[in-house]
Amino acid sequence: MIKKILFVQIVSLILCSCSSFPLEEKPISKQAESLTLEEKDKINIAKQIERYWILLSDLGDTGTHVIRVHLFIDKNGVIKKFDITSINCSSNTHKVCKILMNNLKEAVKQTSPLKNLPEDRYELWKEVDLDFCA
Repeated sequence: MIKKILFVQIVSLILCSCSSFPLEEKPISKQAESLTLEEKDKINIAKQIERYWILLSDLGDTGTHVIRVHLFIDKNGVIKKFDITSINCSSNTHKVCKILMNNLKEAVKQTSPLKNLPEDRYELWKEVDLDFCA
C-alpha cells in the first residue's frame, strides 16, 4: 500500500509537477534508477497520451485538476477501453474540468495504438491507472 501511494506521488510529480507534493532536491538520475519497470512503463504510456492532450492555458484557471484514467491495453498497444475513474478539480472550475476531461478522452483515442511497450512485460501494462494534472 505504501509503495502504491509513493508511486502515485512520484508519477504525479513527474507527469504534471502538481504543487500538492513537496519537491525534494534529488538528481534526476537517482530518481530514474529507483523507478520500477512498471513505473517506467506507466510513465512511457502517460507521455504518449500527453502529446495529444490539449491544455487550455488561456482559460485563466490557476487551480489544480487531477484526472485519473484506467486503461485496458491489448498486446499490440491498442487501448481497448478506458474509464475516467476520478476527477479532482479546484472549486468553482466545473466548466474547465469538463473541457480538460473531454480533451483527455480525445487524447487517449488519438494515442492508440501505444508505441514502444515491452512485450515481455505485458502483464505490467495491460491495465494501468494514470493521473493527469493540469
